[in-house]
Amino acid sequence: MGRTKNQIQKPATVHKLKSGKWAVFVALVQPRELEGKLRSGRQKFERQTEALANSLCAEINAQLCGKELARQLSDREQEISRKVFWEILEPDHPDWVDHLVDIVRHAEKTGFRPPDDTVPTIAEAANIFYREHMVNLEKETRSNYRNVIAFLLPTFGHLKAWEMTDQQILQMAYGTEPLKYLRSSGKSYHSAVEREERVWDTLDVSKSKRPWGPFMINRFLQIARIFKNWMHGSKDPGTQAKRNWCPKSTLENVPRSKPQNGATRETRLHNSDHGADSDCLRNPALTIPQVQALIDVAWVVYGGRYAPFYVHGLWCGSRSKEISRTNVTAFNSHDGILAVSDTAAKTDRGRESEVYANTIAMVETLRSASLYTPRGLRPGFGQRAVIQILAGFTSNDKRSLARAEREHKRLAARGIILPKCSWGVPFPQNALRRTALSMHYKLFLNVPFTTGWAGNSPRVFKEFYKRLVTKQEAREYWVMLPTWLKAKGAVAAELPQGHKLDSAITETVKTTVAAACEAMSAFTNEAAADARCGMHKSEHLNPLPIEPENREAAVASLKSPTSELPPSALPSPAIAA
Repeated sequence: MGRTKNQIQKPATVHKLKSGKWAVFVALVQPRELEGKLRSGRQKFERQTEALANSLCAEINAQLCGKELARQLSDREQEISRKVFWEILEPDHPDWVDHLVDIVRHAEKTGFRPPDDTVPTIAEAANIFYREHMVNLEKETRSNYRNVIAFLLPTFGHLKAWEMTDQQILQMAYGTEPLKYLRSSGKSYHSAVEREERVWDTLDVSKSKRPWGPFMINRFLQIARIFKNWMHGSKDPGTQAKRNWCPKSTLENVPRSKPQNGATRETRLHNSDHGADSDCLRNPALTIPQVQALIDVAWVVYGGRYAPFYVHGLWCGSRSKEISRTNVTAFNSHDGILAVSDTAAKTDRGRESEVYANTIAMVETLRSASLYTPRGLRPGFGQRAVIQILAGFTSNDKRSLARAEREHKRLAARGIILPKCSWGVPFPQNALRRTALSMHYKLFLNVPFTTGWAGNSPRVFKEFYKRLVTKQEAREYWVMLPTWLKAKGAVAAELPQGHKLDSAITETVKTTVAAACEAMSAFTNEAAADARCGMHKSEHLNPLPIEPENREAAVASLKSPTSELPPSALPSPAIAA
């Protein structure tokens, strides 16, 4: 007996076959499109496991009923949903939640969670964060992370991870009261295990000025957001399960205030007078005398131990972090390349950077003197500050100034006279890399080549780098050597092949310019002569203004040119025209 037109569509069901497979059976009342095909009658869809069959059955039933299949909840999500529904939502809001997924999202947003002993406190999470994330950061970044978390731990360290809310962090950032601070007693000479044990172990009252300025607030919120998002999205190294200890952070950076119209106008006027724009003034490259002073000082201060760092930073295009992670065997003078591994590169993508004659000469000189060592590629903050101060840059750090003075006296006792330079400005931030990139661009005038040479990052090259230096400066830069070497022998370096540093004024252009200058001179003389001639004519004409009583007569003379008028009534040439 066939189906009747009033037969009701029954849902699909799952059955186990004799072969051990699982199948989904569905009797269709009318033809339907299932799994991309138009099917009718009784259909069987086989699957290898019961879970796959159940999933397919749920999809088919959702299509038959015209409903959207909801996301399947995990056991933990079901536990959260039941607790939120029965203890919070059901007594007060029986109608407003349509689905369990909405309940879970609400629970995540509000931070409500059932008791869970597996979720650590903020202090425990910070220690895990230090081991898994912070130890792999460069010195400056790791110090910033350690300082921000040191402010969070005294207030939130005893709370569970989800109990530290974004609103509480904002109140701390914009507050005015002094904050407690957990200092770290670890030193550079301690082992990695000792430094980890001594991190955040000394409670103190912070001496930072409150309320914080925009820069400090922005840095604090940025690192706090990174820490919370790590607690939300990181995975356990053993099980690879997502931790999800807290909701995702919604903290935002503080927008930078723009200068007022008056300040903008003054900046534009200043830039127009100095031939540069605001980007170049705020982020300058080092000048040729500054680079020469820097490499000369680095060559002798601390016995020349840290000269390799400045050679890599100025002529190899490497970042400070990449230099500290680079091995001395990565510089291949025979092939003329510096191989930066993926473990050393900031972008986690290795590269080979071409090196040129002056760079090879300096590196091989340092190698022959046993100064090209891993230690020479890893100077600390103090050593870099001393070298920059002795090169002529200013500093407000009293400790660094005292160290620089001691080093200066030590060199003077050995008969080494450092260059006397005073630039009147502190060492510009990121100046080594910015100088290297702008000089390399002028060398070949090729942005993709410079980007690949410096690090394969789409944001590595700023547009204003093209305007930082001139070709003449780049010509001096790529043959530069320490003064100490040139003073002791005939040492020189050549420019790399294929460079674009030649002047645009070729012999043909010189001829064109000379002819154009002669033509311009002739044109100017003729214009001056015409001007003098016109001046003499105007002196002879010397028209008089028309008096009011003679104005009617002047108008009548224009209408009848044959009439005669007294000289005082004649109109001026301008009026007649």
